This record gives sequence, structure tokens and C-alpha cells, in this order.
Amino acid sequence: MELARRLDKSATAAIGLAETIMHCGAELNFCAFLDYAALATTVGTQTEDSKEGARAFVEERAPQFKGR
Repeated sequence: MELARRLDKSATAAIGLAETIMHCGAELNFCAFLDYAALATTVGTQTEDSKEGARAFVEERAPQFKGR
């Protein structure tokens, strides 16, 4: 339950991307997997939640993720 609570407060877009990478990873060769992971990382860093996480870290406060 503690893990579920932590995930619920996390950046849901990033979790979704990570989940997609894990599911697709079984179907891809290693090089394609790395390419896909790099693309997902690039997309993930452009989300509002990613920017909020960085701001919250710098401001030493808890992030307020919105799933965007």
C-alpha cells in the first residue's frame, strides 16, 4: 500500500512512459529498446510534471504533479 500511495503522488506521465518501455522491451532487440528508451526520456522531460519536479527540487518543496 505504501508503494501505491507513493506512485499515486508521482508524475503519472513518467510512470506511463516507463510502463510502456517495460512492455515493449520484451518485443524489441537491445538497440531498438535503447532508442525507444531515449525517445521516451526526451518526451518525458518535456512534460509539465517533469518541470514541476525540477522546480520543486530547487525550491526544496514537495512537487505538485498534475499528470501532464
